[in-house]
Amino acid sequence: MFNSTNIELGWFIFQPDRYVIAYRLFLGPGAREASGVLASILEVFKENRVPLVHVYMSRPLPERVIELVLFADLTFKNELVDRIKARLKELDFVEKVEVFRPELNGLISISGIRLSLLGERVVVFRRPLYEAFIKRLREKAGVGYMAILYHIGFEMGRTFYEEVVNMTEEQRAMLSIASKLFEQLGMGSAEIVEFNQWLKKAVIRVYDCFECDLFKGSGKPESHLVRGFIAGFSKEFFGNEVNVEEVKCIAAGDEYCEFRVSPRTE
Repeated sequence: MFNSTNIELGWFIFQPDRYVIAYRLFLGPGAREASGVLASILEVFKENRVPLVHVYMSRPLPERVIELVLFADLTFKNELVDRIKARLKELDFVEKVEVFRPELNGLISISGIRLSLLGERVVVFRRPLYEAFIKRLREKAGVGYMAILYHIGFEMGRTFYEEVVNMTEEQRAMLSIASKLFEQLGMGSAEIVEFNQWLKKAVIRVYDCFECDLFKGSGKPESHLVRGFIAGFSKEFFGNEVNVEEVKCIAAGDEYCEFRVSPRTE
């Protein structure tokens, strides 16, 4: 049985009854190799008896500064805000410290943030937004919109292949990277059950597919965007036009969505 874990995103906190301050730290390049850096930072809050309600750290990249944001509950301890900032600036590898105070009652956020994954910008759609894009428009536009979703997914899959092939040309590594990135993007957890390069066939299972989750209870396979995504990627990977059929679907009551890839015959 597949069990997913929700990872909450966002560099902000909303706690109307608390006075939460955000400290944004910029760590120098030596912090990547040094030990105890994070421990020394957390010790500053411990020694002042200030609880942390959220910690967010950028993924380290060789060419970029590491950013660390700590949201501290300073309710009834406002006098410690600047003292903690000064202590943080004294630490090794801490090059800069910024303090963000609440904008509204209990609302604290870090401005100037652009999300990225592997260096490319990422836009996050919460479920109500992508449900409007996928499900509500399907209901209004009819079956023709399903074809549009497929072709959108197809072009996304082709582009996704280009991203992966730039990382490695070793086929097994490509498939492994592709499945992990697919999951990191929030589309579902992909498992390659069968794969045959010579016959240009594959069986792919997607657990917790974000698209089909919108249609649970419909009693039939519902993927068009993700199916197109798999088709576009497979077409580039195999170098051949393919058919992709969804033979199992969580919308139909199955445990996972299963897609069968086969070469297209004229």
